[in-house]
Amino acid sequence: ERAIVQVLLSSENSFARQFKKLQNDYTCVNCYQLLGVDIIVDDTLTPRVIEVNGEPSMQLSGEKDSQYDFTKKSMTNDVVSLLFSHDSFSRPLTADLTELELSGFAVGYEDFGCSPRDDVCLSRANIKYLLDMKKEQQNMGGFRRIYPSKTGDYFTAFLAHLETKMPYGTLTSTYRIHKLVTALEKMSKWKSNNDVEASYNVVPSKNSDMDEEED
Repeated sequence: ERAIVQVLLSSENSFARQFKKLQNDYTCVNCYQLLGVDIIVDDTLTPRVIEVNGEPSMQLSGEKDSQYDFTKKSMTNDVVSLLFSHDSFSRPLTADLTELELSGFAVGYEDFGCSPRDDVCLSRANIKYLLDMKKEQQNMGGFRRIYPSKTGDYFTAFLAHLETKMPYGTLTSTYRIHKLVTALEKMSKWKSNNDVEASYNVVPSKNSDMDEEED
């Protein structure tokens, strides 16, 4: 998982430029990018990403009890549930930010003016990102969120290094809100699939020969 996160964080600037070019500054609320990542483990047991496929095949094999078919069907259902959730997450996010501020984390907002003493100054785009985080958190299905996560401190030094190499700077990159989103994840009492053993496991159904997704 860490190898995948580092690849995606490294390519953040390229993704942002490409999406901006394709969308012509139009924000698509229900758009998403499905990626297929191939990983090998070398002779030192170090995972290495060898390929990222922007259009992984979702074609079904049609074979009985196919693990691939089960995973693809389950994933498609979860994507739809996530993208088209009509729940409001403004109040839960406000509650989380309030609790974080009470713990001593100083949060500023661009629309109201920020102080040099603030740990972070949130733009409207940042707030939209946080709302999407909350939406994902509570509509995870069989997905595992690999970033942000409770172990996000692992990537702090890596993101700081990227800031010295990439031309986009702290005002637009993930590094700008990394500390905040990691703190929110640590504080969260919501049990995601990152806290359980597996996602999209196939288990025998007690009532039929059909397979079902394990919670």
